[in-house]
Amino acid sequence: MTTTGQQWGAGMVEVLVAIVVFAVGILGTFSLQIAAKKANFEAAQHSLATELARDIIERMRGNRGELDAYVAEDIGSAPPAAGTDCRLVACTSGQLAEHDLSQWTLRLTGADELVSIDGSKFDTGGLLMPRACISSNSREVSVAIAWRGTGKIIDGSDSDCGKSSALYGPENEQRRVLVLTTYIGRT
Repeated sequence: MTTTGQQWGAGMVEVLVAIVVFAVGILGTFSLQIAAKKANFEAAQHSLATELARDIIERMRGNRGELDAYVAEDIGSAPPAAGTDCRLVACTSGQLAEHDLSQWTLRLTGADELVSIDGSKFDTGGLLMPRACISSNSREVSVAIAWRGTGKIIDGSDSDCGKSSALYGPENEQRRVLVLTTYIGRT
């Protein structure tokens, strides 16, 4: 055997090892990309939940006399009642509260952003499998919003909002909850 033949064989082994190392690096990059996409989705959902909670609180501040009309449990489980469109006609404060909740529920579930594909309409915005609860106790208002996350976590929230809906895994391990509490003074 000549030395040229021995070097040829060693070169092939080196090439194969390099290919394996490169493949492992590419797989690591792909898994990192997947983890980053999941984290980005979780952050976007949390940001949207925060914006939605602030939105309904500001609507309530604008209609302080009807705080009790905004109190509701399990918002998002059924389509909202249409009611009076207060953008087109003058409404009472009670009708405004009903209109606010209706519009807010559409935003929560994504039903205010529809896309049509092959004649079927799909929600494109909102949170993933959301439920919301609004409570008021002597001018202190609490908005709890639950949605489905991508991974399993231990639910550390004191809020029961959405727990009984069976949307978030057998032990609510995919349930994410944001609770925003504030005081709304009298006018």
